[in-house]
Amino acid sequence: DMGGPDTAAVGWAAGVERLAMLVGDTVPEQRLDVAVVPMDASAINRAQVVARALRGQWNSVEIFATGKVKKRLSRANDAGALLAVIIGEDELAAGDLTVKDMHSGEQQRLSLDDLPDTVAQAQNAQWLRDNEDSLADLPDGLENEGS
Repeated sequence: DMGGPDTAAVGWAAGVERLAMLVGDTVPEQRLDVAVVPMDASAINRAQVVARALRGQWNSVEIFATGKVKKRLSRANDAGALLAVIIGEDELAAGDLTVKDMHSGEQQRLSLDDLPDTVAQAQNAQWLRDNEDSLADLPDGLENEGS
């Protein structure tokens, strides 16, 4: 129609507006499992090792490496992180990690090997908090069946 020689081609159309209508208005909230907070540039490599290990076990992990530490922890809390893994000079020297439970505020020192179990416990505790109302509606004694 526009002139010139015939040219072979393939076309495709989806109707972006129609696809957008199918998506819906709400995006499900995704909680961050672990926020890794390296205290300085020397801890960034260790932070990447920790993040890679946790992501390999299907955990959502983000590294908060810029800004003041208090602000980084605040951003981690705003992202819904269950745990914050803090890596500073002391942790690098000892070969362990400081893990802060963002819900209770409690901190503990752990090895990288112990971290996956701690993450799983935090996820289970959060699930119980999220489903507290539903669990309260169970008939008496039902919550102990199967244990």
